[in-house]
Amino acid sequence: MAYLVLCVPWLLAVVPYQPVGGEAVALRIGLLLLPFALLLGAALVCVGDRLAARAALARLVREGVSSDRLPWAAPKGRHRMVRIGKEQSWQELPYDEPERFVGAGRDVWGAADIAIPLKPKDPDESVKSFGEAELLRRMGGAVRGLGRGAREITDPLPGLTVTDVQGLPAALWLQRTRAAKLELPDLRGRGRRSPSGVPDRLYLRAQCVSWDGQVVVSVFVHAALEAGELRLTVRPQVMTPLYNELRVTDAPVTKHGTRLLGWIVTQSLLDAAVGPLALWRFVARLGLGEQAEEDRAEEKDPVSLRDRYSTEEVTDMHQSDDAKRHVVLMQTCIFRTVAQYLDELGVDTAQYERQVAAVITNIQVYGDNNAPIQNVAGSDIRNVGQGNGNQGGK
Repeated sequence: MAYLVLCVPWLLAVVPYQPVGGEAVALRIGLLLLPFALLLGAALVCVGDRLAARAALARLVREGVSSDRLPWAAPKGRHRMVRIGKEQSWQELPYDEPERFVGAGRDVWGAADIAIPLKPKDPDESVKSFGEAELLRRMGGAVRGLGRGAREITDPLPGLTVTDVQGLPAALWLQRTRAAKLELPDLRGRGRRSPSGVPDRLYLRAQCVSWDGQVVVSVFVHAALEAGELRLTVRPQVMTPLYNELRVTDAPVTKHGTRLLGWIVTQSLLDAAVGPLALWRFVARLGLGEQAEEDRAEEKDPVSLRDRYSTEEVTDMHQSDDAKRHVVLMQTCIFRTVAQYLDELGVDTAQYERQVAAVITNIQVYGDNNAPIQNVAGSDIRNVGQGNGNQGGK
């Protein structure tokens, strides 16, 4: 239906009417050529658009993208990009039903859930008081120091960042982000108070970026003090590579000479050919009174485009090895730091060390934090979580 409009000049060219002098033939020829002239004019406009887009893409590939140096956009689009950028760097992370932090990756490891009774190692001395924020701060400092220092003989973890974040349900996160004014999250923690019934909780996030951003390993750590014990929860997630079709978005930058000319001509003609259809859809939407893009109903759940266009698991052998190694290195550092910190406070860590040994064994044997622990480490191991996380890809 959209392309029938272009056929109107052809219909007028064959309609019989009285000639006016010698202009009839020229008028009919002009009507016959008019659709082709419109198509050629649209193609020339699309050529300019493609060249401008290629120049902008080349600049992004050369200089990279950062939140403080965004590519050119119209004022309305730029305002939206700035708002999205602020939400992405916000220190609140939503989680959805499969116990997965949105935007941290589709490859979810089972959580390591360890219960540590706060019993003194010396019966004559009591355990020193501490809060979960202090413990997370100690863990963060230890992870930051992995592979660093004058005596280290290895490289540190690539792209390592450690920060405090607040994990909260997806519905609550949407409610807060849609508020007129976002409030800074409270990252002070609960201290020695019980976290039960509190929807937003303090996490330590250790993140390692490798393979040019294709593989991102995140380890989330939460500590809860309640009923005379410390409950340590470690949740690793791996952001998997993008689909192969999305990895060639910078291909136009590598084209030169005849290849570039052929690509521009082909794409411009296709753009010009599809233009009437896009215009028809726009007019039809306005005629039917449909809502515009910005006025449509808001998403019921938070969505991560990075997760949506990523593979379900890491399929490359070396990428999978790196992801698993980074998880193990960060978790081992966290477990070791917790043991040292509790020992300084006078806590008996014998039971804690047995549970940690079971988790490490699960990773080595089964490729995840969780497994049939009683068969791996003996029947005396208790209080280690056995969640139903995704086991694939490791």
